Amino acid sequence: MSPNSGLPEPVSRRQFAHLVAAVAAAVTTSSVCADEPKPAEALTIDKAAEAVVRQRFGEHLTDAQVQRVAQRVASALQSSSYRKWPLKNSDEPAFTFFAD
Repeated sequence: MSPNSGLPEPVSRRQFAHLVAAVAAAVTTSSVCADEPKPAEALTIDKAAEAVVRQRFGEHLTDAQVQRVAQRVASALQSSSYRKWPLKNSDEPAFTFFAD
């Protein structure tokens, strides 16, 4: 019997990013479908990331650690837009390297 047999499967970074995006989408769409509109504050990626981190790892982390992890997740999600930039194999880098 392995020592990790009682633990859930580890979540990959990609799965975690999809989970955060799904939570953010669910929260934003659920307020649209509500019967009574509430004057709620706008949900940002930072808040959604923090909510997911608190839900998943809150019992193991301090508040400062949760904030730091949530900031890293939010910055990773925001920087993922750069990966969507359409590049061809023939595109050159934005700088020229010269060896001295």
